[in-house]
This record gives sequence, C-alpha cells and structure tokens, in this order.
Amino acid sequence: LYSPLTGVLWPIVESYVASGKRAGQLVRAVGIWNINWSAAGAIASIVVAPLVEHHALVGMALLGVIHLASGVCLVWFSPEPAPHGEGAHEPHPAHYPALLVTFRMLLPAAYVASSTLMPLLPNLTERLKVAPILHTAIAAIYLATRSLTFVGFQRLQGWHGRWWPAVVCPALLICGFGATVFAGRLGGGLGWAALVFGLVSFGVGMAGIYSGALYYAMEVGNAEVDAGGAHETLIGVGYSVGPALGLGVALSVRGDRKSVV
Repeated sequence: LYSPLTGVLWPIVESYVASGKRAGQLVRAVGIWNINWSAAGAIASIVVAPLVEHHALVGMALLGVIHLASGVCLVWFSPEPAPHGEGAHEPHPAHYPALLVTFRMLLPAAYVASSTLMPLLPNLTERLKVAPILHTAIAAIYLATRSLTFVGFQRLQGWHGRWWPAVVCPALLICGFGATVFAGRLGGGLGWAALVFGLVSFGVGMAGIYSGALYYAMEVGNAEVDAGGAHETLIGVGYSVGPALGLGVALSVRGDRKSVV
C-alpha cells in the first residue's frame, strides 16, 4: 500500500519542484530535491536503528507520525503549482533522445533490482551475525552512498551528453547486487567486505541511473512537468515488479522445500 501511495505523491511533489523554473534553475532545484529525499532515508535508517531489536513497531509508528506531521508544511503551498517557467531553452544535442530512451530502459530495471534487494538485507545481515541494532544502519550505507552520488551528479556536469554513465552505472548496479547477495554465503571478514562494497556500488549505480533518466527527461521534454511524471511512472513499475519477483522466488523456494519434506 505504501509504495503505490508514494508513487501517486511523487509526481505531485515533482510538479511543485519544477514549477516556474527552466534550464539551469530547474536542474539545480531537482538536484537539491534529489539530495534531500535521498538523505532523509539514510538519516531515518540510522535514527531507528536502536529501536529495531525490541521496539521495531514503535520505530515504524514514529516514522508514520513524521509523515503525517509533514502535512503542516502544506500551509505554505498554493493549491496549484506555479505556471511552468517561460523563456528560451537551448535545443538539446541530437543524441539526447537516444540517451533518454537508454536511461528510461535502465530506470525500471534498476528499481526492480532495488526493491528486490532491500527486503533481502535483514536475512543477509543475520547470516553475517550482525547485531540487530546495526541492521538498518547497514541499509544506510546504500542510502548514504546514493545521496552523496546525487550531490556529485548535481555539481559535476561533465557527464551530460556522455554515454559512459549508461554503461558504468548499470555495471556498478549489477556488481553491487551480486556482491551483496553473495556476501552472506562468504561469511566472516570477506562477507563483510563484499556487503559494504556491494551496497556502495549499488548506491552509486542507482543514483547515476536515476540522475541520468531525470536529466534527459527534463532536457528532451523541455523540462515539462509531464516528463517528470513519466519518469516517476517508470520508477513505480520497478517498485511493483521488484517485490512481486521477490515474493515469487520466496514462494517457489518454500514450495520446493515442502515437496522435498
């Protein structure tokens, strides 16, 4: 229930972030927004860590209260976003549409991987005999890396129009996914090293794909709000398919075990 509701909310938030802005001003606003929402996840994971072992439901309830309390901020918002910014918009290079298509293919695939991997982390940390208080703090490794990468992609613009992020970022994503999943099987110090490497690599890959998909959506779509909506729709597809795949695998494994018994 939470993921679809978030998916509905996200394009609305993005419409306010993008409203009344164009070109460089819009890129900066979206970059700051990415840094803020991604940092919130990392901070929350660390804050609730002491509650995980004995008061997990209290931690969830507190996060829910924060969600509801943030509604107070709506007092300062107008009922409708500001009109879309007018003004000259430099034509984008000819290869930008191809980059947009590429990143839009990578985006849902990345979120399928993310929403499949995150539910596995508690099991992986148990295999590595991690203390419960550190379970969410370990997830924060991925979340903090993703946030810091957003900072880098916002401030450094040399990647704009380049093909290498479309190759490097998915490669990091795949390597990170594999290293994280197999960390539990390795165990010991090697398992810990694989887990940290995997989460860092996965975080960089995720942030790079997200940044690229959103940047080219804004550039090719002339920074239209609808372009951001399509971007979030693709993320929603990944959020839906990922847990479904994870559940299917879990049920299959459970069914095989029962048949063996």
